[in-house]
Amino acid sequence: MKSFKLLTVLTVLCFGAFLTKSNAQVDLTVNPVGLLWGSVNAGADFGLTENISIEASIGYFSRKSGSYKYTAFPLTATGKYYFSPDKGCDKFYADIFLKYFTWNFRY
Repeated sequence: MKSFKLLTVLTVLCFGAFLTKSNAQVDLTVNPVGLLWGSVNAGADFGLTENISIEASIGYFSRKSGSYKYTAFPLTATGKYYFSPDKGCDKFYADIFLKYFTWNFRY
């Protein structure tokens, strides 16, 4: 139930960020290096204003070793503040993030 609430909040934030600015810049990210360790991560960064953007990412991790297997499901929300952007949401920034992580172990 908690993960459903968190996913709902992240979805609303993402759609709200997209609708806030009609010419919004959206950056999509994928981590291909994580595939070497059984991890898949993808995210999207939405520009709200010239200086502020919100990034949401989701992932899946699975590993099997001997008689046990574990999986993880991380959700991350990041707020970014750009200090002196030239073309909106670029250059140097500071951020704050929230991460929700679930683990599942099987023996």
